[in-house]
Amino acid sequence: MIFTKVAKILSSKRAIFTLALILLLTSAAFAVTSSILLSVENTASGMLGESGDTIVIAQGNSRAPFLGTLPLAFAGDLGSVQGIRVISAEVFAPATLENQPVMVRGVNPEQFMELQNPVILAGSPLTANDTSQAMVGETLAKEMSLHPGSQLTLVAGVRATVAQLTVKAVFSTGTPLDNEIIAPLWVGDWLRGISYNVISIIRIQVVPQDAPSQVANSVQQVVNNASKAPVGGSQTQVEPGLPVTPQPTSIYGYDVEASPDVSSAFFSKTVGLSQENILLISALVFVSMSVAIVCALQEAVFRSRNELGTLRTIGISSRRLSWNLVLVATCLSFVAAGTGLALGWGFLTLVDRFSPIEIAFYAVDPRSAFPTAALYSVLVVTVAGFVAAALSSLRFRQPLVVYEMTLPYLESDPGVVSE
Repeated sequence: MIFTKVAKILSSKRAIFTLALILLLTSAAFAVTSSILLSVENTASGMLGESGDTIVIAQGNSRAPFLGTLPLAFAGDLGSVQGIRVISAEVFAPATLENQPVMVRGVNPEQFMELQNPVILAGSPLTANDTSQAMVGETLAKEMSLHPGSQLTLVAGVRATVAQLTVKAVFSTGTPLDNEIIAPLWVGDWLRGISYNVISIIRIQVVPQDAPSQVANSVQQVVNNASKAPVGGSQTQVEPGLPVTPQPTSIYGYDVEASPDVSSAFFSKTVGLSQENILLISALVFVSMSVAIVCALQEAVFRSRNELGTLRTIGISSRRLSWNLVLVATCLSFVAAGTGLALGWGFLTLVDRFSPIEIAFYAVDPRSAFPTAALYSVLVVTVAGFVAAALSSLRFRQPLVVYEMTLPYLESDPGVVSE
């Protein structure tokens, strides 16, 4: 079989090992970098609780979602928008627990439970009457050995405030929210150091029959109109006995974003990479990788030119030889990509175990996006190998030139003049 002969000829040369090494390392590097970037982006999306039917409203000109502020009154203004099922006003409050940084999310318990629908692993869900209790995510509970009845002393990371709460439940959502502490809304405002009429984000769940993009447009119009008028801060206490917040917050008109994909904008501002930039980097990696593979494959073909040329002299057409060369290189690319993925998975496992990645108090599992990154890596490496082989096989598309050897005339031949 021609395929087997071409494979044996190329594998007998050292240059093919250089090609395999380039393919392996390229696949591993591409998979690792892509998996880390996608995992960080997915964590940012999970932090906001985005999904196919959830719209997030956030301050568009803030650097990160937990740094922005919105008037709580926005949640009431959205009641007239058609297609909304649940509105959950939430506030992020960075804090420390036993000298470990944690993220506290202040919520209205009933709205949060209806929108998020977490699985309660231990204890009972948070209710509106639980003003000094909290729920702890499964991941954080395991790390700090927390359980229902545990006492939490939370020290604010922004203001010099402290909150003492009791763990009422341990929950699981399968998202980055499992790293959080879910507390009443006033606790988030208190730890954040803002007035009780201010929040960080509003999450909206859309009715299943309606398109989230259409509802998002209606929501955007409402918040744009509402944000044009100044909203003054207030020291009015929500419940008797709650502490008075620090300096009141006054909010004026500013950029507000309402979208099912708000995290992409924040990811672009925080990391400095937009989707377009990531695609551009991928394209540059693809081009540079293709050049390296072409050079390595050209070297392997050059060293095997005599053996491959012999196949043509015994009657194998240039088209058939070229396609078999492309097939061999593509198969080699696929095998090398698979080996590179195994190497990349091992590297990501070591990173997750010995040097965990965190973004804004949330643990990032770099392997969470590995299947998607692996698919892209195999596709890119295989296509690059195919392109490189196609370019290298062009020399075999040239017509075979046969040189005839002519014996010199003998001096005894008549009509030949000797020099």
